[in-house]
Amino acid sequence: MTRAQAIRVLTEGDIIEQRPRAKPFPTCLLMRMQEDHQPLYVSVGYDVSTDRLYVMTVHWLDPRKWKTRGDDGEEDHDNQSKQATLCGLWR
Repeated sequence: MTRAQAIRVLTEGDIIEQRPRAKPFPTCLLMRMQEDHQPLYVSVGYDVSTDRLYVMTVHWLDPRKWKTRGDDGEEDHDNQSKQATLCGLWR
């Protein structure tokens, strides 16, 4: 993965998980499909006192954690993307 790919996740990705009460900062997990149709994930934390966004991890799909469509073609609702504002901070 490249820095440019990670930045595109931050600027164009979907928020798929939010933890507003995480410590020491609220966190979000973002995802964006890459040109090769592979999802790239970026986990970030936001320090409101300094107005800084910290990138904690950048990683590819872990199939042990996420499911997509089942054999019957039905969507697994545990993996639906949620459109939201990044921890209520930007966009």
